[in-house]
Amino acid sequence: MNPVISVSYSKYSTWQQCPKKFEYLYIHKLKEAPSEILERGTRLHKEVEEFMKLKDMPCPECAKPFESYLTEIRPIADSEVFWQCDESFIPTKPFSPDTRMVGKVDIYYVKGSTLYIIDIKTGKVRDKQMDQLELYGLMGFKKFDFIDTVVL
Repeated sequence: MNPVISVSYSKYSTWQQCPKKFEYLYIHKLKEAPSEILERGTRLHKEVEEFMKLKDMPCPECAKPFESYLTEIRPIADSEVFWQCDESFIPTKPFSPDTRMVGKVDIYYVKGSTLYIIDIKTGKVRDKQMDQLELYGLMGFKKFDFIDTVVL
């Protein structure tokens, strides 16, 4: 019998791109070689997360073009948060055996009955990334049952 596993959009995307790469990264647990691009993305995410969570931290240089917006939403936003759900998109608790999908949301906030989801990208924006955001939107509709609109 095959065990039921949970997946993330990035795992799924990796498998679509190259099943062998998926095998090496997620089954054999081999690490991807560090690259300047990956390190830049990781650093940018960390700096923005710290800015959003540590209220007295100044805006990092990488986020200066968005400083006024991020400062405005900072009191009501959360960042770098894991959402997980079952096959019907019903939210599950962390490490629940019912979890089938896991997503790491860069920034989100709720205003009235609208959920806003922000995805930080450091490279080219592709249509596949919109699929990821739409998936997070579906998860958000179930997580916050009072919302009627999701803005991506």
